[in-house]
Amino acid sequence: MVNPRTKTRRIELIFTDLDADLADAQNEDQKSLRQVQKELQKARTSLWQLAAQQHAYYSI
Repeated sequence: MVNPRTKTRRIELIFTDLDADLADAQNEDQKSLRQVQKELQKARTSLWQLAAQQHAYYSI
């Protein structure tokens, strides 16, 4: 028969591992989100620059 403390310890280790995995996944998600935000900002900047060029061209 397995000692109940051993079972409890195994369960604690499983949850500790799951918590660590979750934290790692959240960190990766945050990195991905920051990268997407940077790319969106670049795209916005490019669009504003293009709009300004078009406005300047047609204002002549």
